[in-house]
Amino acid sequence: MSVTVQETKERLAALELLIEGISTATVRAPRSLVEVNLPAFVNRVADATYSKTNFGEQITQVTRLYRLELYVTTYSLGIEGEAEEKVEPFIDRVSTFFLDRIGLELSGNDAIVQQATLESDTGVAVGIPYPGTTDKLYAGILFNLRVSTLHQRDYKR
Repeated sequence: MSVTVQETKERLAALELLIEGISTATVRAPRSLVEVNLPAFVNRVADATYSKTNFGEQITQVTRLYRLELYVTTYSLGIEGEAEEKVEPFIDRVSTFFLDRIGLELSGNDAIVQQATLESDTGVAVGIPYPGTTDKLYAGILFNLRVSTLHQRDYKR
């Protein structure tokens, strides 16, 4: 299954919008977050490994990490425990959702990747800044999703 990083991020955003309570899911990271659009997913591309050992000379398996940053609410000195209370339900909602979709299926058998493995999450994180901004802190969760795809190679000589 040869799929691009862009196609994977588009599928992730479409899937994230299906999770109960999610208002926004972005393919590209916005410059800042708008409070009325929270809870919001921001998807970031991270490191990858490339392997030909299991699939032969003409096929490369690419395994890439995607960081699914979920910003649930702004974090301020309001009611004690309020931010954590808003974030906690998303731990189970998001993990169950992605654990049930190992091919990043939107519906039925429309898998676009060889395998998507939810590796970890941070649990409730409070007081996190959004990159590039200094005016607000947020409460949310970072999920690490490792995605494997197969790519046919046509070697040029």
